[in-house]
Amino acid sequence: MVICKSTLMNPFKIALTKLGLCTVIFLTLTGCEGSSLERSLAPDPKLTSPTPVASPTPELTATPSPTPTPEVVVTPSPVALADLSAVPSALQPFVQDVVNLQVIPVAEIQLNQPVTRRQFARWLMNVQQRLYQNQIERQVRPATPGSPPLFTDVPRSDPDFAAIQGLAEAGIIPSRLTVSTNPPTRFQPDQPLTRETLVAWKVSLDVPGALPAASGTDVSQVWGFQDVAKIKPWALGALVADAGHEPSTVRRVWGRTGLFLPEKPVSQAQALAALWSFGSGDTLVTARDSLK
Repeated sequence: MVICKSTLMNPFKIALTKLGLCTVIFLTLTGCEGSSLERSLAPDPKLTSPTPVASPTPELTATPSPTPTPEVVVTPSPVALADLSAVPSALQPFVQDVVNLQVIPVAEIQLNQPVTRRQFARWLMNVQQRLYQNQIERQVRPATPGSPPLFTDVPRSDPDFAAIQGLAEAGIIPSRLTVSTNPPTRFQPDQPLTRETLVAWKVSLDVPGALPAASGTDVSQVWGFQDVAKIKPWALGALVADAGHEPSTVRRVWGRTGLFLPEKPVSQAQALAALWSFGSGDTLVTARDSLK
């Protein structure tokens, strides 16, 4: 046992030897600074874990919200019409709007020439579907290729069969489906369209339900036409319906007139102006609105 000399020379600690050897040894050991025992009992610095250093809190960077891409609305460019200046000024805006829909090939338009029955049937179908493109329940459907032809001069091989047959199957064009007595068997697709025919077909798509029954007297009262006797019975109801309808096809195309001239051919400019709008009230659609 090793006893530190400094401890043995201390009188106080010598006196304590009387208390017993264990006490003397304990005091001796505790008093020896830097003893080998004290060093053996000290923790090994190699085995002591270093004090953990707190990791710095990462700085949160706000993620910028993506900038919404603005919706790009493409407005069709106006279609140039060489002979538009020859059309009455009142009709020019209507004609231009319908042509700008780009559902009628410009190559086939000759504004001051008569429009044929097949042309108008095709234009009527194309424009009506275009204006009601967001209301497909109001569209007239083209006929399917397998439909039995209703007219002997419009077979399935005719390029306008789908439009003419579709309008007939919808009850817009008179056929054996809608006429029980002496139904028409020929459509005469290449004959000029007449005023009374245009009004009868067009107004059938403007007013809801069937056209009203009407007489020549009824037409005289609402329009005051002097040539009512020349209007065919099947066109009278359409004229009466159009008189109370806005926008009126007759008023838009022919303005104020005391003569209807029911059998006069319709020019292509007049036909296009007639197609500027469809429906009325909540169902009204126009070429101008469709171009926005």
